[in-house]
Amino acid sequence: MKNKITFKIFNKLDIDLEQKLKTIDKDYISHVFQQISFIKEYVKKNKLKFFFVAIYFEEKLSILIPLEIKKIFGVKILQYVGTKEFDYCSPIISNLASHIDETIFNETWKKILKSINGYDLIYFDKQPEKIQSFENPFVKYLKNTYLSKVYLIQLPNSNEEYIEKFSDKKFFYELQRTTKKLNQENTVNFKILENDELINIRSLIVNKAASLNTKKIKHNLDEKFINYFVELKKRKKEIFNLSVLEIDKEIIAANLGFVYQNTFYYYMPTIFSDKYRKYSPGKVLIYYLIQWCIKNKIKIFDFGLGDEDYKKYWSNYKINLFRHFDHKGFKGLILLLLLKTFIFIKML
Repeated sequence: MKNKITFKIFNKLDIDLEQKLKTIDKDYISHVFQQISFIKEYVKKNKLKFFFVAIYFEEKLSILIPLEIKKIFGVKILQYVGTKEFDYCSPIISNLASHIDETIFNETWKKILKSINGYDLIYFDKQPEKIQSFENPFVKYLKNTYLSKVYLIQLPNSNEEYIEKFSDKKFFYELQRTTKKLNQENTVNFKILENDELINIRSLIVNKAASLNTKKIKHNLDEKFINYFVELKKRKKEIFNLSVLEIDKEIIAANLGFVYQNTFYYYMPTIFSDKYRKYSPGKVLIYYLIQWCIKNKIKIFDFGLGDEDYKKYWSNYKINLFRHFDHKGFKGLILLLLLKTFIFIKML
């Protein structure tokens, strides 16, 4: 098998790599954040050192790893493209990846790292243990530490089937009761927006940032972040899913989501008004979104980062996220020890 595994590192999106990327969306598995338009828009907006590592099995592209080196306080960190901005960080893989065993993977990975220069630390954050149904080799074969859980729904073929198998009946009956009362006392509309006639991405993110600021929660929803998604939507509109819950013709709740490879990503929910707080409009919006997904034959509803309690009620399975650290050279070793000490103290 040793002779069957090769790799090549691209430092930019040149013609050769562009040709390979054109086939990836059809034949390869990834999360939406590693979809090629996400990566291309990110590269266009960031002046960093990029490394697109292509691993081949029997001369066929098996794994593509989008990496960048980001300098933070003088420390050069090798990480996945979009580590700060994206919910998940992982390679793009094909079913050929399953043919690469642990020994060969680790040998190849060591050779790859020797070919990449100019970093002190490796920081692979927010790595899902699975990429759809495939095991993530960077979690399976490298040393990782547990980060958090991610809650998901494996959607059935009908809303009735979903209700029937809902585990917390008390939660669901209360939701149905409040939703029914909300509809009896008000005019309620759930909408998937085809254009920006009611709200746009900018106004939704600005509202979310304001809400987080009020709660004194740190975030990265700055102008650069907003512009990234505004421009990305122009490039790949069909992936975006902007939904709103209107009550008496006023937008009360909204969500920025994505639909990709039979998965709905519940990415950025936000509440625009507390006027109808007693009805839990955020939960009502989730329920309408789940119904919409089932109707449109979507297989997975992904709640994304964060293991908040409310996600547990809706979901019927979960996966784990992991974090991988490594270093290069003596400076990197010292920095790694300091970083691990900082994380340990923070967890106390």
